[in-house]
This record gives sequence, C-alpha cells and structure tokens, in this order.
Amino acid sequence: MNLNKLLLELALDLARTLGSADRLQRMLLAIRKALNSDAAALLVLDNDRITVRASHGLNMLGQTKEWLRSEQPRLNEILKADDFVIFPDDSRIADPFDGLLDGISESGHLVHSCLGIPLRIDNSLLGCITADALRGDAFVDFDHDYLEALGALASATLKAALERECLEKETHRKTEWAQSLIKDQDIDFLGDDPVTQAFKHDLSMVARSTVQILLTGETGVGKDVAARAAHKFSPRADRPFVAINCAAIPETMLESELFGHEKGAFTGADSNRPGRFEIADGGTLFLDEIGELPLSMQAKLLRVLQDGEVQRLGADRPVRVDVRLMAATNKDLRKEVDEGRFRADLFHRIAVFPIIIPPLRDRKQDIPLLAESFLRAVQKKLHCGPVTLHPRAFERLNSWRWPGNVRELKNVILAGALRASHRAESETVCIELSDIEGIGITIPQTARTEATSTELSELSLKEQLEQFKINIIRDTLTACNGNWSETASKLGIDRSNLHHLAKRLGIR
Repeated sequence: MNLNKLLLELALDLARTLGSADRLQRMLLAIRKALNSDAAALLVLDNDRITVRASHGLNMLGQTKEWLRSEQPRLNEILKADDFVIFPDDSRIADPFDGLLDGISESGHLVHSCLGIPLRIDNSLLGCITADALRGDAFVDFDHDYLEALGALASATLKAALERECLEKETHRKTEWAQSLIKDQDIDFLGDDPVTQAFKHDLSMVARSTVQILLTGETGVGKDVAARAAHKFSPRADRPFVAINCAAIPETMLESELFGHEKGAFTGADSNRPGRFEIADGGTLFLDEIGELPLSMQAKLLRVLQDGEVQRLGADRPVRVDVRLMAATNKDLRKEVDEGRFRADLFHRIAVFPIIIPPLRDRKQDIPLLAESFLRAVQKKLHCGPVTLHPRAFERLNSWRWPGNVRELKNVILAGALRASHRAESETVCIELSDIEGIGITIPQTARTEATSTELSELSLKEQLEQFKINIIRDTLTACNGNWSETASKLGIDRSNLHHLAKRLGIR
C-alpha cells in the first residue's frame, strides 16, 4: 500500500468517532495490507504482561494469547529495540506465533519471516506491532523511513485508543461516584451510646488499614452507612465508593453488573459497559447482602479477589483492578458455610475483620440524637417549618424495641411528620403520640398481636392492606430464619421484587 494512502486512511480513522476496538482493528488491517504479511498483531505491554489487543490472520487461539515478557525473548527483543527489528529466517529465537496463523495447523508451517516495531510515545513504551509471513525474506525490501512512519502512526493510534478507554472508564467511575455522594451525603455513623462508641472505635481502626471488612448485623442497623463511613476515613477516601445490593439484582444480571459486558455479549447489550469492579478501581466496592449471592457467583467473586482481575462478559481477556472490598450481611455466614450455602474459602477471604453493628435496642442512648437528625431531614423533605416530637411521642419511641432498627425509626418519624403536617395550625409541626400510633411498621410483634379490630378500622383500606403485606412478609421471613431468597420462594415472587417491596414498606 502506498504510504501516502495509508497515512490518509489512518488520519481519517483518527477523526472518526470509533470505539477503541474498531479503531485498532482498522489500523492493524491497513498495516497488514501495507506490509503484505500473512498475519499482524497489536500487542500491549502492561508491566511484564503482553496481550494481543487486535489481530488479523491469527486463529482463535492466537487472538486471545498473552505472555510474560520475561518468558518471550523474541518479543522482548522487539520491545527493547530503538526502531524496527527484522528477524532472519533462520533465527534460533522461537516465534511466539508459530502454529497460530489462521488456516495453518500447529503441526504445519512455522513462521519464516517476522517484523517487529516497538510503539512509543514520549519515551513511554506502549507495546509493539508484529507482522508474520510464511515466505522467506518478506520484509527485507521495505524502506527504513517507511517502517519508521508506520510505527509512529501505530503509536499515535494506540495512544488515542488507550486514552479514550481511560476517559470512558473515568467518566463511568465519576458518574457512579457522584450518584453515590448525592444519594447519601451524610455518611457519619451517629451515636454517643457506649456500645456505639466501641463499635465506631473498631470501625475507625480498620478503616485506616487495607484489609477487607465484613459488616454484620440485623436489618436496618445501618450497614451501608457504616461502610461509607469506613471509606471516608480510609486511604482511598478520594477515590470512588461503589455500592451494589446483591439481593436487589436478578441472578441472571449479577455477573454483568459486577464484571461488565462487551457489546453484543447478550441480547440488549448494545454497548460496552464496565462492571462495578472496574468503576471502583482504586477505591472501595461495597457488596451489601453478600449472603444472597448464589454459589456460582461466589466462585467467580473469589477468583476476582484472588487474581485481582475481572473479565467482562463477551471479552477475550481480563482487566486488572485494584479494589478494596467491603461486604455486609444480616445472615450468620458461619452457619451458611456449615449448611453449604456459602463457600468457606470466600468467607475467610472477606471476613478478615468482621464487625457486628449493634441493634438500636442495645444503644438506646442514641435515640435522641438519631431522632433529632431525622427531624431535621424531614423538615427539608417536607419543606415545612421546624418539626418536633411531643414528650409522650418521644417516650413511646424510647420504649420500643425497634425490630426494624434505625431504618424503622427513620420511617416512623417521617410517617408521623406527614400526619402532623396536615393538622399543623402554625409553622411548627409537632408529632403527637397519635401520629405514630397505628403506623404498622412501628408496632412490635407483641403489640401487633394485641391490636384490636377497632384500631385497624381507624386505618384506611390502603393502610390496612399495607399492614397485611408487612405482617405476611415479616412472618414468612421469621419462619425462613431471615433468608430472603427462601422467603421470596415461599411467597411466590421474584427475590428482587421482594427486596423492592420490603424497602418500600420500610421492612429493610
């Protein structure tokens, strides 16, 4: 191919809006034509690892090859060269692509001619281009300046593709990070109770380390808030905090959510999408409800934690990630391990430093502080004047056992404020005892069983139906020993749908 024509073709491609993979494939095809080779490959160097990023003329095995630089003397010769390298036909240095050309069996022809061009930008080594031919002396007649120009063009194209990938990944990461900050800007774990102070001391201590954290505790104790607080005080505080609720994602979508997918990997995969591991690269990934992960996903998660690599669905090669994992569950994972529902090796991997978050009934001194915080939040949410608690209402809040913990307290105050705001005759909204009585999500089991038909009749039909749903879900969950998957199965609904319903009703 004429050099000027090749320059024009590559320049036009640089100006086009192309994905990185398409850009590199088109560039390599043009170079293969220019060199009249039987095969060509673009190799990218990452520390000591060499991977095939694009190829033409290689078989399926060759397209997904990777090597260690220290174990491939021919590739190492190319990478350390100042310009191009042409290996003689009788070279004693083994060619890594022997037996990997398309249409040639492993027992067939060995590659005769090999040309390598290192790819550099500003003295930074990116990788190399290799061209292989089955005929001898295939590359000896090419002009030095011609091959040098090819190397410069390929380097510029590879750099543009890699920068685009970095920008796309950073954009996804910053978007997720911003959304997580908007979702919950107050990430301090509130509480002055001695029990809470002891918990916060342990959390602060482990947050400043690099070890994995497993947060356990009942539903509603604030495991997500604790995870955000740990990230805030960790060395990764200025990097992304990415959270995913394992129980809220359908099992068929979990792998794509965690590890990402390539365009065309499955029906509906219209574009490349990084998974949560890639988005959290350099930061923290929080896996809430990790006890709900199916065994098949537990095995894949363990492999990622061991290797530090993820592979998107439909991708040929893995991507290295640096992620600190935090996990949370309301299950007894040791019991789950004993009963075969959770992998022992994964448990030991994530439970380096397990922390139990105390239930609200064990830190009653925190209720005034938490209530005050929720009253301020409700004022902003309802766009009303100051929201206060009547002494009798506060006394009731302080005496309940709170099976739903902090989340239930928050929901009670919001519901009570809504009722009080419709009755308020002044700017101040005062939550009376009557405003929180009869709110189904706040009635403990003992009080609920004593509820009279008269009390229920004071609720609207919608409220009674909501109360019925709450009772059914709670009773089934109790019978299933807190196992949400089993609860969903007994109720005949999808696990993710049960999760969303329970969240709306204030149960989780």
